[in-house]
Amino acid sequence: MEVFRFGPETGKPIRQFESQALMSKICHTTSETRMSCVHLDTDGLIGFHEAKVPQLMLVVSGNATVSTADKTDEVGVGDAVFWKEGEHHQTTSTIGMTALIIESETLNPNLLRK
Repeated sequence: MEVFRFGPETGKPIRQFESQALMSKICHTTSETRMSCVHLDTDGLIGFHEAKVPQLMLVVSGNATVSTADKTDEVGVGDAVFWKEGEHHQTTSTIGMTALIIESETLNPNLLRK
């Protein structure tokens, strides 16, 4: 498990077309990619399971505790968690969390480590 940041502090300015924005690159894939949005309520749980393909979870609201067999980390808005294929993990939240999950056999995170 690796934890990354994708918050505004990691973004690069976009100025084309009179834009005033920051963009943080998230990942690169070269195969079929699936994206989902997961919502955990108060005391929510995504139970201990094996990542069937590499997975990247991007926290967009709330916070959570992410765990593997030998590591635990707290994550919140602007954090992203990467699990390798075959890695067992779980996610819990006491206050609730919403996150985007990207899954792909060729997932390569393009983020800054936390």
